Amino acid sequence: STPTGSSPSPTAPSSPEETGPSIDPSVNGVPFSSERDNAEGIWQIDKATWTDRGLEVTITIQVTKGELSYSFFCLDNKSTQSYDPMRITDPNALNPGRLGAGDSVTGLVVFDKERGPTTVYLANGSGRQISALKAEA
Repeated sequence: STPTGSSPSPTAPSSPEETGPSIDPSVNGVPFSSERDNAEGIWQIDKATWTDRGLEVTITIQVTKGELSYSFFCLDNKSTQSYDPMRITDPNALNPGRLGAGDSVTGLVVFDKERGPTTVYLANGSGRQISALKAEA
């Protein structure tokens, strides 16, 4: 019989929370690599909500290598229709731009579309897809 109350090992696994970039990939972040731009980093959707304007997403991009010209678009997962972001005047609007290694940016992107399952795409300055995340709203 085995003794009760004894633990097989007193050592705990190392904690992964203490390492890594400022974006937490376990939340909704994903690494990206753009060979065309020779850039790498992590991006995430911090928040996604449906409003009278459509799908509003707060996005953070962090570049760890190279320089990235970025833009966005989304696809409706049912109709596969593509949507470009609306031009908005919000002070925190995230418009297409450029980031260098070590730089990060957070801002609001709005897509004028019907409510429904949506995938948001990080694209380069020419609109070529780099990475995609589902907008969980």
